[in-house]
Amino acid sequence: MKRLFSAISEQLLTTRTSSLVLVLGTVWLTALAGGRSLMLPDEGRYVGVAWQMLNSGNWLLPTLDGLPFFHKPPLFYWLTGLALQMFGANDWAARVASILGAL
Repeated sequence: MKRLFSAISEQLLTTRTSSLVLVLGTVWLTALAGGRSLMLPDEGRYVGVAWQMLNSGNWLLPTLDGLPFFHKPPLFYWLTGLALQMFGANDWAARVASILGAL
């Protein structure tokens, strides 16, 4: 029995299968990311921090309504701000950092 499970797990973990799962997951996450509006309060708040970073030009200190905001690591805000700059202010761009984190 142990041999059977070993053979099955080796087949499932091939590079080809892993690549296919990664590609399908990426397509699925990317396609669904812009399908609904931002969930309140969290998504809107975190995107607001990235938006303020983008508009103020201060990429070192995350702020929300002018107050320091350290609820997430700055990399999340930086990626979200860059996505908003590259793709415009939309729900899909606001979720790019989350999509990258899920992969």
